[in-house]
Amino acid sequence: MDPSWYFDSGAADHVTPDLHKLSIANEYSGDDKLKVGNNTHLSITHVGSSSLPPLKLPFVFVVPHLTKNLLSISQLTRDNNVVLEFWSTHCNVKNFQGKTLLQGDINNGLYRLPFHNKASVSTLAFTVVRTTLHGWHQRLAHPHETLLRRLISFFQLPISSNKFPDVCEPCEQGKSHHSHLPTSHVASAKPFELLYFDVWGPSPHLSINGNR
Repeated sequence: MDPSWYFDSGAADHVTPDLHKLSIANEYSGDDKLKVGNNTHLSITHVGSSSLPPLKLPFVFVVPHLTKNLLSISQLTRDNNVVLEFWSTHCNVKNFQGKTLLQGDINNGLYRLPFHNKASVSTLAFTVVRTTLHGWHQRLAHPHETLLRRLISFFQLPISSNKFPDVCEPCEQGKSHHSHLPTSHVASAKPFELLYFDVWGPSPHLSINGNR
């Protein structure tokens, strides 16, 4: 499968046949299908986010029966605030200051951004094995769900499941508080002897007997 991304001025969204190109993926539950040039309607199986550093692709459809990865020009420029230049031999992705962020070429008459695997060792540590959202929650020192999802989205961390657990036992234990009680020297003298425990106090007001 060709790993390059091809520019498509007629596409409203980014589309790929390769699920592994998504760092965050969820099963698609909608009824929409992708209509291609021969009027065929192709099924969408997943939706998620990907990236072409330094560009972000926050909304990508997975359509397994496609043969190429398609970049929506309108969505790419809108999400990343960039300008595209198309020349007779190549194409450029630039920011508004004129700096070239990515450069593509032409393949069989189509403008594309070739895929280059320049992932560093530190990046590979995150992308070789996908883990669940709960797994990242444990790896990143148990942050709040809102913060965790923001980190996942910002750093494009790969996950295999988007479900967050209803209960995290280490979080409950770490955030619970235990009040210190002094050591008691009262002991029962025989089995089933009734013992009285004062679990409240001292009272701010004196009792009739002058006790608190």
